[in-house]
Amino acid sequence: EYNKRDTATFFLYSEPGNIKDVTTQSKEFFEKALMRSIGQKGDNMYQNFKVTKLEPTVKDGKPYMIADFKYQLLTGAGFEVD
Repeated sequence: EYNKRDTATFFLYSEPGNIKDVTTQSKEFFEKALMRSIGQKGDNMYQNFKVTKLEPTVKDGKPYMIADFKYQLLTGAGFEVD
């Protein structure tokens, strides 16, 4: 759920190809896309990434996938945040 003070990041998945129904894609597809999204500032920013749930849904006649995931954030100060 998005709250008033939450931040958002825009990520455009730009791999070549055409996906007509994203809900038919594998768990590995979403893992790869989400890791690229959270790793935009660098590869050493997170560890222990895992997709925990994929839920296909339809909104206005268009298929979507809702993905729950978790990871540990590695801070510049050497801390790990779950």
